[in-house]
Amino acid sequence: MNVRNFFTPEQQALLKAAIGKAEHETNGEIRLHLENNCDGDPVQRATAVFHRLHMHKTKNRNSVLF
Repeated sequence: MNVRNFFTPEQQALLKAAIGKAEHETNGEIRLHLENNCDGDPVQRATAVFHRLHMHKTKNRNSVLF
């Protein structure tokens, strides 16, 4: 399955709204990242994605990657 089609447009809208609401109510930043596969250690891959998205450089350094 292609990750671009994993969620329906309706589900994407709900996710965006929920993330937006959570970010509005806190000072954190939330990101959702999907991949078709993960070769190797998933924790190392998540760490690499976290840094590639510069999530460690947010103002309050309190971002979350799902």
